[in-house]
Amino acid sequence: MLRTVKTFGCLAWLAFGLQSAHGFALLGPQEAWQTAVLGFQRQTEIDYPGDRWIIFANDFTFSPKNIDEFYRWTTPTLYYAYDPTFDGYFKAEGIQAVDGAFAILNAISNYDSYSSDFREFPQDELRYNYTAASLHLFDLRSATLEMVLTRLGLADPERWTWLVKERVLPPGAQCPFYDFTVVQRNFDPVTLSTSKFVNGNLYTYQIDISCPPAVDLSYARPFLIDPVDTYATAVASAKVSNPNILYYGAFHSGITRDDIGGLHYLYSTNRLQVETSSPDALLFQTNLTTTLLVSSNLTLLAAQALTNDAPTLSALFPGLVIINSTNYFTNVNVTNLTAYFTNFPFDPFGTPPHLVFKTNITVSVQQRFQHTFGNLITISNSPHGPVPIPLPTLPAPTNKAWVTIETTSVALSNNPFAPFGSTLIVTNTTDVTYRTNTTVGEYVLLPTNLCSVQFLTTQATFTNAITNVLVAATNNLVVTTNANGGTNAGTVLFFQQNIISYYTNHAFIIYPVTCESNTVALREGVQKITFVRHDFDSLFNRFFVPVTNFYSVLAITNNTGIAQQFQRIVTRPDIVIAAADLLNAIPDVPVVDHVGSSPIFTNLPSPIVPAPAGPGTIQGPYTLTFNKAGPVHLNTGPFLTDEASSILYFIWGSFDGSTNAPTIYGGTTLTDLSQQILITVSPAFLAPASQGVDYETTLTVSGGQPPYTWTIGPGSPDLPTGMNPLVQNASDSSQAFLSGTPLVPGKYRFWIRVTDAGGRFIDQNYSLVVNP
Repeated sequence: MLRTVKTFGCLAWLAFGLQSAHGFALLGPQEAWQTAVLGFQRQTEIDYPGDRWIIFANDFTFSPKNIDEFYRWTTPTLYYAYDPTFDGYFKAEGIQAVDGAFAILNAISNYDSYSSDFREFPQDELRYNYTAASLHLFDLRSATLEMVLTRLGLADPERWTWLVKERVLPPGAQCPFYDFTVVQRNFDPVTLSTSKFVNGNLYTYQIDISCPPAVDLSYARPFLIDPVDTYATAVASAKVSNPNILYYGAFHSGITRDDIGGLHYLYSTNRLQVETSSPDALLFQTNLTTTLLVSSNLTLLAAQALTNDAPTLSALFPGLVIINSTNYFTNVNVTNLTAYFTNFPFDPFGTPPHLVFKTNITVSVQQRFQHTFGNLITISNSPHGPVPIPLPTLPAPTNKAWVTIETTSVALSNNPFAPFGSTLIVTNTTDVTYRTNTTVGEYVLLPTNLCSVQFLTTQATFTNAITNVLVAATNNLVVTTNANGGTNAGTVLFFQQNIISYYTNHAFIIYPVTCESNTVALREGVQKITFVRHDFDSLFNRFFVPVTNFYSVLAITNNTGIAQQFQRIVTRPDIVIAAADLLNAIPDVPVVDHVGSSPIFTNLPSPIVPAPAGPGTIQGPYTLTFNKAGPVHLNTGPFLTDEASSILYFIWGSFDGSTNAPTIYGGTTLTDLSQQILITVSPAFLAPASQGVDYETTLTVSGGQPPYTWTIGPGSPDLPTGMNPLVQNASDSSQAFLSGTPLVPGKYRFWIRVTDAGGRFIDQNYSLVVNP
């Protein structure tokens, strides 16, 4: 639901005190008491020409949790990919910017590796590019960083230093005379007690109350006690993606001390929590009943899988699970080897025939297959024993298979010392052994109820030789007698050539390992979340190539830690980066889709009624959608309706602290945008005033052509009672003074028009809060 309001009602003050120096907030699903009337709805202030709107819109991040009700991911690796809608608008530069946000998070070491007070991180890393600020640019990389960080389980620590838990009207009273209970949802990362600080900045609060028929609202608005302190130091404060126009040109150079403190709280190995594993993660559960497992010849399977389709291959290897298959065609040289005996033309008379081979090569087209298997396990030997390796496809040739070519001939021959007319059978055998590029190894086929095995010992080793006849010939060739009329010189009876291949298989004693999903256990945090870019096929195709991820988490049972091994087959991205036109609820102008980008929060089933508000787990998928509406101009009728009187609300850009010109998205060039923002008035916002206290501020203008003329804008409401008329500096037309002694508390809106010598003008909207 979207609501808007132009005015607020009365203000009420409550007391505050001092406590810790740092703080983080936790995120989860919204609870029943966290209603819009108590401030659990995103509020955005937008300047329109001649007015300022306060927009109330739904946002899942407005759901802070108590210290023991946290939600976190249970998988240490998340995969992200880009949608074609994002590339179509933001192009390669936008993809590089988003990759840069993930790189910042990936550069962080294990959250447990830092000092107890996280001094390795700064308390304020927010920086400004003033060229980008003058052009009204929001940084794409910083918005991504904010959104991803909050979706790890962190909420805005500044917004939730204070919040209204309950409100009630005493008997006979009416709005605004409520009684309130105010609590805190900001916690010190070291002591874990509630905190009024964020990165060293101290916050108190004021309850803002608005009564019907305007918006019904009562919320504790945090603000800094020391006006020189800085708002939005934590990246989880999410001011760029919220958006807040105070943060034009702002960019994050990293994350802060309190951000890492919150991540450490969530994902530390010391943060034990009974939780459910991710639905797409399979736990390898070892069955302690031993059984026998005998491996088979991987070379034979590889050869058969190459030339047989899935049904034929399944029939040849019963129990083999084939998930899918693709075929392709290739040219194959078929070699036919023929052995025969012959005499060479210049042989001496009586020379026995020579054995020769004739090779015929025939080219043919052969269909081949590539299969994806569901239960194929290859055996890899290591110094610690055999290791099972699940394979989706067969491995490439390993150049380690040895074969022997064996040549055997049997012949009748004369024995010089034998009696006249006798013969002798002579057998000649030669062997040549060499290495080939054939796939070699062992494999087992797991039953469908197993996902792996745990090897205990090798029971037996079997060495096998397979003989294939390469060529065989029978020759009854009588050799001519010698010149002296002697007996047979020799008759070759038989010739054969074999190819002998070898493989070794084993009988193993094993523990079966079953696959279990949605397992519940008391587990440690995963220490760190790593983000991996894994594109769709051809970057933006329809198909996401599955990836298998293995990880282990320590579970605690009977005061003993047990390493649980998980396998997660990722078939879709955990995070999709997309772009869309989000302008559909004026006057709200979102820069990102907050509601549609929510991950899935899941609670552990509880016997308690009603179920507790947490803790639980975070799961994907979710989509980060950026507004691609382009440069957005705001106008208000009936007078401020042309380009000159419009306000350029925002446009996406990428920039840093260097002197490089910002990258601007959406087809607008830096030159065109600079011409639109020709005149700039500072400051962008006015500091609050106090009732009955003298107030003065200096306004300045840059750009355009001096001299300038300062006036209250046409149609603008009057200045607060007690304020003097706007005074222009007589000696310097680029300055004007706003001064006086405001007499009535409230929130006042007005605008000032500055016109340059060329007739170009800008209307600067201001809101002045006069505190009681």
